[in-house]
Amino acid sequence: MILRRMNITADLLNDVVTNYYIESKGKNILNRVFKNLYFIDWVSYYCAILNNTNPYPVDMIEKLKKIL
Repeated sequence: MILRRMNITADLLNDVVTNYYIESKGKNILNRVFKNLYFIDWVSYYCAILNNTNPYPVDMIEKLKKIL
């Protein structure tokens, strides 16, 4: 089901953006999840820098912190 959603989303966005697929390797699923989270954190950081945006304030995260 998740793979189907990913493929549908990729098809919908195909004319707008370039899609990249990342395959991670690790001992188990938890290891791969954390590797991907770490990688995506750095990707988002550098995307913000390249777009002249401050990567540190994340409004949704701040809102979540206030609610919790």
